[in-house]
Amino acid sequence: MIRFVNILTNLISEAKRYKFSPETLDKINKMVDKLWSERGKDLQRRKELMGVIPVKTANGVDGLVRVYVNPRLSYIGFMDLRPSKSLDPADLVIEVNPKYYESKKNLYLTLYHEMLHAVDPTQSVHWSPRHMMTYDEKSDENYWGHPVEFFAISNEFLEGLVKEFARRVKRTRKPENLEFLNNSLKNILNYFAKGEPLSPLSKDILFRVNDEHVSEETPKALKNWTADMPHLADFMTRGEEEPYYLYYVQMIKKFNPEIWKKFLSMLYDTTFEIKDLINKK
Repeated sequence: MIRFVNILTNLISEAKRYKFSPETLDKINKMVDKLWSERGKDLQRRKELMGVIPVKTANGVDGLVRVYVNPRLSYIGFMDLRPSKSLDPADLVIEVNPKYYESKKNLYLTLYHEMLHAVDPTQSVHWSPRHMMTYDEKSDENYWGHPVEFFAISNEFLEGLVKEFARRVKRTRKPENLEFLNNSLKNILNYFAKGEPLSPLSKDILFRVNDEHVSEETPKALKNWTADMPHLADFMTRGEEEPYYLYYVQMIKKFNPEIWKKFLSMLYDTTFEIKDLINKK
């Protein structure tokens, strides 16, 4: 068991990260593979249906998500319902633009994020004008601090964190390197919970959640050197630059301090999931 300082004694309620079923995750991964393979094709074409993903909303209602490539989008992707404001989760739509895929991880987490919106009951079966009047993408406070975006952002980040630790655990060949991962896991939790400074390895892990600064052309040895030899992270220099996900998640804390307590509870619970990955190596 992880021996962390009890940071959650004052939480109003506990929360856990949302997890898709294995079947849905398999569909998401296959869709990512298909979308990734399309990225180099002619972007002047019109919107094209790439496939349909069956889902259940978080409250158990069956739905369908149609996934489109749309080369005319001015950003990476979004989720909506067609027709607009439909209460039928069989009308869910996700559109993405291949030219904005920075990496396959970036594409995966984007699709994962939009799928989280798709299974959020408040976006379909429980959609209400009163609830959505408080959600505004053009307002920092009403976007980052809103429960709709919190559900997607927090679960996207935790999914990425678990996958990055799993990648490093899989590559570990020396038992002593697992201790580096254990220490980094504690450090990341304490960073968010208590403001503890991030270690070089923790910062490297957070950069790699979304594969920042790592292109498809980067040699495999360079992609994996801190995963294979975690102690070398101490010799990396990144200046004052912060991982994208630090900004992404900290915006929740800035614009909704109350819901931040729920994020800490979700993170705390997720550390046990990651710890199990490390212990099973």
